Amino acid sequence: MASKPGAETTARTGRRAAAPGPDRAWLRELDAQHQSLNGIFLALIDRVNRVRKTDDRIDAHSDLLRLIADADLLLRAHFAFEEAGGNLSEALAVAPRLAQRAAGLRRDHRRFTTRFARLATFARGMREGDENWERLGVAIGDFNRELRLHDLDENRLVQEAYLDDLGGGG
Repeated sequence: MASKPGAETTARTGRRAAAPGPDRAWLRELDAQHQSLNGIFLALIDRVNRVRKTDDRIDAHSDLLRLIADADLLLRAHFAFEEAGGNLSEALAVAPRLAQRAAGLRRDHRRFTTRFARLATFARGMREGDENWERLGVAIGDFNRELRLHDLDENRLVQEAYLDDLGGGG
């Protein structure tokens, strides 16, 4: 019976060799992107709250729309990074059995992109005195929470691939 890659022991120590894993620099970049996305969505919520409370809604609304455009670019770049040789591709190379879950996560990327585009359209249509500012803030908060859960699901998939399939789990 063949052992899993990475399950070999070293002659000197008798311990199992460390399983190869994803590139550390790549993981740091992914973490930085997750932090940036979370930060920009928290800033969006803060900005919506400020628009609701300020007398100068026109400037505040313009500022909000610029931040939404930045968030949209960041979100799309993040998903492209993950899909183009990123964590999903790396995990599938190690653990092809996870293909169905990875495909679901990729579908989520399209769903998130479409959903955020609808939020952006809604925000662009907001006007002074509009009663939907609170609703927009709640929608952005919900979006951010669901995106964080999605990121956790991706992290679990990568961990499962490297820990279970390469024998790094113990």
